[in-house]
Amino acid sequence: MRPRKVLLLVCADEIRSSVLGLVLDTHGYRVVPAASMAAAMELVKAASVAEFAGAWLCDTCPDVDRAGVLWLKRTAPEMKLLATLSSPRDWSVYADVCADSSASMVLVLERLRILLSLKRGPKKRVAEPQAA
Repeated sequence: MRPRKVLLLVCADEIRSSVLGLVLDTHGYRVVPAASMAAAMELVKAASVAEFAGAWLCDTCPDVDRAGVLWLKRTAPEMKLLATLSSPRDWSVYADVCADSSASMVLVLERLRILLSLKRGPKKRVAEPQAA
């Protein structure tokens, strides 16, 4: 049996968080819930860098802002970000995938599956600038 991918779920609404956690758990993901962006940042600091495969950011969380999302991208650049939004936010450009919060769960799960799919082959190297 293959290991489950760990997903950080940042959602302030407790009912929505538990429903999403149950659905994601039945689809083979291990969910680590966080009620705020500050709690999510603490979880990422405490965990090893490669523990989380991705993060799901809900727009119900009032403290999700541009600085927090940028911090997540800088701290764990390999972690993929999925955002469900009811209206565009200034930080949504940093998410790897954005979905409407009224979109069907099947559509969002398919986008999440594609986003977290394992890429085969060698890793791309980032060309470092040469000193002149």
